[in-house]
Amino acid sequence: MYAFYHTFLKDGNDVFVTLHIEICMTERCDLHYRFQKKR
Repeated sequence: MYAFYHTFLKDGNDVFVTLHIEICMTERCDLHYRFQKKR
């Protein structure tokens, strides 16, 4: 599942992608969390 998020975040934020993946491994992937962080 996190693979999809990776592609979505791969819009131009390599650092953010890695950060998100790390969070995903530690905590559950949340669309709200991602959206809030991306903004």
